[in-house]
Amino acid sequence: MGIHAKTGDFAVLTNVYEPLAVPATDNLTSRGKLVEMFINGHYDTLDDSAPVLPNWNDFMGFNLLFGNVKNFKHSETTDETHPSVHFISNRASAPQGKPEEPTPVSLRNGFHCVSNSFLNDKEWPKVRYLKDELEKIVTSPANENATAQQLCDQLAQILTARPLFPAEQVEQYLIDDTIKFCNSHGNNIVSQNSGVTLDLDEMVAEVMDSCQNIFVDYSQYKTKSQTIILVHQSGKVHYFHRNTDDVEVPVPILPFSEQMKESNVANVGWSEFVLQY
Repeated sequence: MGIHAKTGDFAVLTNVYEPLAVPATDNLTSRGKLVEMFINGHYDTLDDSAPVLPNWNDFMGFNLLFGNVKNFKHSETTDETHPSVHFISNRASAPQGKPEEPTPVSLRNGFHCVSNSFLNDKEWPKVRYLKDELEKIVTSPANENATAQQLCDQLAQILTARPLFPAEQVEQYLIDDTIKFCNSHGNNIVSQNSGVTLDLDEMVAEVMDSCQNIFVDYSQYKTKSQTIILVHQSGKVHYFHRNTDDVEVPVPILPFSEQMKESNVANVGWSEFVLQY
């Protein structure tokens, strides 16, 4: 995620979970470069006939939201789509999507959520949860005159939530792909986060937990930071950020027991930056 302090261009990126994907090239580019490209005005090509991202096949699966916060000053519109926020992905909008040339679309007015699947994937429990909770906060009459800090405090609560959804709510294809991936590696995977070797059951459990919960702390997956950006129609932007890399968040005892320990995530403070456009 990034926002240009001078121009107001912003970009938000998530990776697509696809353990069985085969790279299209041996010289893949880090998906993090996309944020840098788009906050430096790359989205201006939307009005051109040339492809928005001609080298899209150099990246593994990604979802990207981008636009310019200055456009929010002119957001009083009844149009279905919002001119300020666009979405682009190099994966089809379906589970196990195939690589495809990304075509940008303007988002419809309303509430949206993207995780490591496609945009607004209702089959991911935490996506449904986040959308519902976000809408409750934003539309609450009690928040009509809320300050940016008050809104941040409320949003922080859902960003650290670990609602333990029933395991059957997790999409089966996620479990199946993980099992195939583990089997192809001899049923043991070395964690990218901690270096710990995981067996098949542990790997599946981590994937299930990360698909269900907003804040995760497993050996393979970790919520390292959190960011909240609030944009006012006046052009003022409140950018809240905090580092959670060193915070230990208890996880349910497998298989998904409700036994949970106390967590100190809520005690981690936020840094705030205010920008005016």
